Amino acid sequence: MKLLSKTNRYYLSSVALLMTIGGIILFFMISGIIRNQIQKVLSYEVEEFTEKIEQGDYGSYLLNPIEFELDSIQKSIKPDEISDTLITSSEDERIPYLQLTTYKKINSKIYKLTLRESLIQSKDILLGIASSMTLLFILLLIGLLLINNALSKRLWKPFYAILNQLKEFQIRTPAQLTPVTTDVQEFTELNQAIFTMTERIRNDYEGLKEFTENASHEFQTPLAIIKSNIDWLLQQVSDKEQILSLERIESSINRMSKTNKALLLLAKIENRNFNQYENASLESLVLETLESYEDFIQAKGLLIKKQLFNNQKNNRPVNKSLLQILTNNLISNAIKHNILKGYIHIYLDENKLIIKNSGHKLTVDPHKLFDRFAKDNPSSESSGLGLAMVKQICEILHYDIKYQCQENEHIITISFNL
Repeated sequence: MKLLSKTNRYYLSSVALLMTIGGIILFFMISGIIRNQIQKVLSYEVEEFTEKIEQGDYGSYLLNPIEFELDSIQKSIKPDEISDTLITSSEDERIPYLQLTTYKKINSKIYKLTLRESLIQSKDILLGIASSMTLLFILLLIGLLLINNALSKRLWKPFYAILNQLKEFQIRTPAQLTPVTTDVQEFTELNQAIFTMTERIRNDYEGLKEFTENASHEFQTPLAIIKSNIDWLLQQVSDKEQILSLERIESSINRMSKTNKALLLLAKIENRNFNQYENASLESLVLETLESYEDFIQAKGLLIKKQLFNNQKNNRPVNKSLLQILTNNLISNAIKHNILKGYIHIYLDENKLIIKNSGHKLTVDPHKLFDRFAKDNPSSESSGLGLAMVKQICEILHYDIKYQCQENEHIITISFNL
């Protein structure tokens, strides 16, 4: 949910609650005022009625027995009583009245005077006021919502400008963020903080990138020297145990050298250091890779089945080196982790590349093999970086990759998303 929507929700909920409470309070206040006014009218009519009784001219009042009653009583005077009552009209309609009962001593006699005033008009007035207030509150809420939306969009405009620049920020490009002009102090501070942070990140990235490349290159020279010396020692030593020890050292050196080269290549892939683009045919690269591994395929007695359709739609400008690394890693993995007299099936069309191969059943989740140094067999000579490279290349080329293992069959599917 967007910040503006969430703010509006809380704001409108609070305003609606306050208006509802205020409306209820106002309704009862108006109701009390009307009731108090009716009581004053009744008190005035009592005084007027009393004067008419003293003068003996009250017959006209008694013509309306619903609103005026007069009883001569022998009891003592009691306090006035105000009450609500319902009286059935001639149309069998129950009408609410406010009733005032008072006791007066007039001409040495005690009278009980009962006066009533209809509440129908006051009820209609209250309903009209309530309807008007409800309509007013709804219009007020709509108006507040529109005003709040307009003000919030204007107020948050610098923030969204900063956010859009952050979304487009690329650590590998030299383009800097454009400062956003605003008179809001918090947004100015945010803009400055983000500008400083992105520059620091870019500088740290460049430093780390340079260090990684230099370190990887520097490792190659001593490793090559060590390897050449081991080769020389192998020619000079005749003791079997010493030869085995030297071969183990040589194997470790070779593995270290391969891992170092793989890490350097992976760093180049992640850093997008492949900027040359050309039309490349994945079909041709698959065939070239199979041809280069022909000796290994024959040594394992693998059966190769190819279904390569002309995928002209996929002949788009890409970096050929990336596709070579992709096909090389996938096919070499299919050969390396295969079984004797196994098979490799390769299917390629304009939408996807599927490589199936026989092999041993996996003991780990296939998706974890895309992580760096992930292996199904920890004792394997593999660097564990091949599929990590493949995953990175797929992300760069906007391909989807999926690894499945069905018993002893391994399936890698790459969808081109054209």
